[in-house]
Amino acid sequence: MLELKGCPPAQRPLVLELLPRDGSAGAAPGQPLELLDLLLRHRRALGDDGLRPLALRLLPHAPQRLDAFRALSMSLSAIEQDQALALAAELKQRHAEAEPHWLRLAAALGRTPAGQRSAALILRRLADEHMHHAPTARCARMPDWLAGA
Repeated sequence: MLELKGCPPAQRPLVLELLPRDGSAGAAPGQPLELLDLLLRHRRALGDDGLRPLALRLLPHAPQRLDAFRALSMSLSAIEQDQALALAAELKQRHAEAEPHWLRLAAALGRTPAGQRSAALILRRLADEHMHHAPTARCARMPDWLAGA
């Protein structure tokens, strides 16, 4: 059937693994960690250019796989790593753990004209987060953030 649908032979094992085994609706890997492991196993079929964007979207949900990603000689830039770790901490509601990653990311992005808007949005988000937790308090850390960015 996959041949008739035009599925490349190298990608057929990946597609077969994605199909449900018990006839139920939904894909076999139900969690981001399982899906990332599946993609890493089928790296050759996807190619690095196909795997990289998918893995970068899944890494915040499975930060414990950062080393496995690096072991495949798929290095992460400092920006990609800080973004993945910041998002991973945010997903776990660990805002204090996310903050240093966001600040490094904002500083790195702010060095180029193209990244300055993204850096400003990160700083705005951090300020909003502080205001959410202490609505009457002034964000005393903002001057330090701006000096670093």
